[in-house]
Amino acid sequence: MSIDTYKYANGKECYVLKYKYEKPQNYEIWIDKDTGLPIKEVRREAEKSFFEGTNVVKKTGDMISEYKYEFRTVTDDDVAVPDLSAYEIINYTRNMEDLINN
Repeated sequence: MSIDTYKYANGKECYVLKYKYEKPQNYEIWIDKDTGLPIKEVRREAEKSFFEGTNVVKKTGDMISEYKYEFRTVTDDDVAVPDLSAYEIINYTRNMEDLINN
Protein backbone atom coordinates (compact mmCIF):
# COMPACT_ATOMS: atom_id res chain seq x y z
CA MET A 1 0.00 0.00 0.00
CA SER A 2 1.09 3.56 -0.49
CA ILE A 3 0.96 5.99 2.42
CA ASP A 4 0.47 9.75 2.10
CA THR A 5 -0.12 12.43 4.72
CA TYR A 6 -3.12 14.76 4.41
CA LYS A 7 -5.08 17.10 6.63
CA TYR A 8 -8.58 15.91 7.47
CA ALA A 9 -11.58 18.26 7.51
CA ASN A 10 -11.00 19.11 11.18
CA GLY A 11 -7.37 20.10 10.47
CA LYS A 12 -5.86 16.95 11.98
CA GLU A 13 -3.06 15.22 10.13
CA CYS A 14 -3.88 11.76 8.81
CA TYR A 15 -2.23 8.96 6.96
CA VAL A 16 -4.08 7.88 3.83
CA LEU A 17 -3.41 4.31 2.76
CA LYS A 18 -4.21 3.22 -0.81
CA TYR A 19 -3.52 0.09 -2.79
CA LYS A 20 -0.35 1.09 -4.63
CA TYR A 21 -0.78 -1.07 -7.72
CA GLU A 22 -4.54 -0.80 -8.11
CA LYS A 23 -5.55 1.43 -11.01
CA PRO A 24 -7.82 3.23 -10.54
CA GLN A 25 -7.35 3.46 -6.82
CA ASN A 26 -10.81 2.51 -5.61
CA TYR A 27 -10.07 1.97 -1.92
CA GLU A 28 -8.47 4.16 0.71
CA ILE A 29 -8.47 4.33 4.48
CA TRP A 30 -7.67 7.42 6.54
CA ILE A 31 -5.81 6.87 9.82
CA ASP A 32 -5.53 9.53 12.53
CA LYS A 33 -1.83 10.28 12.90
CA ASP A 34 -2.08 10.88 16.67
CA THR A 35 -4.20 7.88 17.72
CA GLY A 36 -3.60 5.36 14.93
CA LEU A 37 -7.36 4.80 14.67
CA PRO A 38 -9.22 4.75 11.34
CA ILE A 39 -11.38 7.83 10.81
CA LYS A 40 -12.57 7.40 7.25
CA GLU A 41 -12.88 4.63 4.68
CA VAL A 42 -13.63 5.26 1.01
CA ARG A 43 -14.69 2.66 -1.54
CA ARG A 44 -15.03 4.36 -4.90
CA GLU A 45 -17.79 3.12 -7.18
CA ALA A 46 -18.77 0.47 -4.62
CA GLU A 47 -22.49 1.21 -4.81
CA LYS A 48 -24.00 0.23 -8.13
CA SER A 49 -27.52 0.32 -9.49
CA PHE A 50 -28.50 -1.63 -12.57
CA PHE A 51 -31.05 -1.26 -15.31
CA GLU A 52 -34.00 -3.41 -14.31
CA GLY A 53 -33.65 -7.03 -15.33
CA THR A 54 -30.06 -6.62 -16.58
CA ASN A 55 -26.47 -6.65 -15.39
CA VAL A 56 -25.85 -3.30 -17.09
CA VAL A 57 -24.70 -0.64 -14.61
CA LYS A 58 -26.99 2.37 -14.57
CA LYS A 59 -25.25 4.43 -11.90
CA THR A 60 -22.29 4.10 -9.51
CA GLY A 61 -21.57 5.85 -6.26
CA ASP A 62 -18.88 5.98 -3.63
CA MET A 63 -19.37 4.30 -0.26
CA ILE A 64 -17.85 6.46 2.45
CA SER A 65 -17.73 5.50 6.12
CA GLU A 66 -16.63 8.02 8.71
CA TYR A 67 -15.80 6.89 12.25
CA LYS A 68 -16.26 8.86 15.43
CA TYR A 69 -14.57 8.02 18.71
CA GLU A 70 -15.50 9.24 22.17
CA PHE A 71 -12.72 8.98 24.71
CA ARG A 72 -12.96 8.93 28.51
CA THR A 73 -16.63 7.93 28.55
CA VAL A 74 -16.37 4.52 30.25
CA THR A 75 -16.85 4.58 34.03
CA ASP A 76 -15.83 2.07 36.70
CA ASP A 77 -19.47 0.92 36.90
CA ASP A 78 -19.39 -0.02 33.19
CA VAL A 79 -16.65 -2.57 33.79
CA ALA A 80 -17.46 -3.70 37.32
CA VAL A 81 -17.21 -7.44 37.97
CA PRO A 82 -20.64 -8.77 38.98
CA ASP A 83 -21.15 -10.51 42.30
CA LEU A 84 -21.12 -14.25 41.51
CA SER A 85 -21.33 -15.46 45.12
CA ALA A 86 -25.01 -16.49 44.72
CA TYR A 87 -24.14 -18.96 41.96
CA GLU A 88 -23.08 -22.57 42.40
CA ILE A 89 -20.54 -24.06 40.04
CA ILE A 90 -21.12 -27.69 39.12
CA ASN A 91 -18.55 -29.64 37.14
CA TYR A 92 -19.79 -32.47 34.98
CA THR A 93 -17.40 -35.04 33.65
CA ARG A 94 -18.35 -37.40 30.87
CA ASN A 95 -16.28 -40.15 29.45
CA MET A 96 -15.66 -40.47 25.73
CA GLU A 97 -17.95 -43.51 25.33
CA ASP A 98 -20.95 -41.49 26.55
CA LEU A 99 -20.25 -38.79 23.99
CA ILE A 100 -19.90 -41.30 21.12
CA ASN A 101 -23.02 -43.29 22.04
CA ASN A 102 -25.29 -40.25 22.53
